[in-house]
Amino acid sequence: MELKYKSGNTPLIKIEKLCKRFGLDNLFIKDESKNPFGTFKDRRSEFIIQRGVREHVDKFVIITSGNAGYSLVKFAEGTGIKIVNFFDKK
Repeated sequence: MELKYKSGNTPLIKIEKLCKRFGLDNLFIKDESKNPFGTFKDRRSEFIIQRGVREHVDKFVIITSGNAGYSLVKFAEGTGIKIVNFFDKK
């Protein structure tokens, strides 16, 4: 099964200002905000759902503070896998 979303292909951005400031030839930052749901956790979510599909998992239950749960829910769309998120009330 092909997932609806794909993570990755996030750009490396050279930070010239910091290169000059610290005397570095090259300093890059990986811009993970370009993933489908704006977080590096999208890579993990994609892997988890792909594995769940392969192993015929029907439900994942996770404790999250927010973006990990959202990412997992979005990657699970169309797969039949149910995601249950628990949030700390604090």
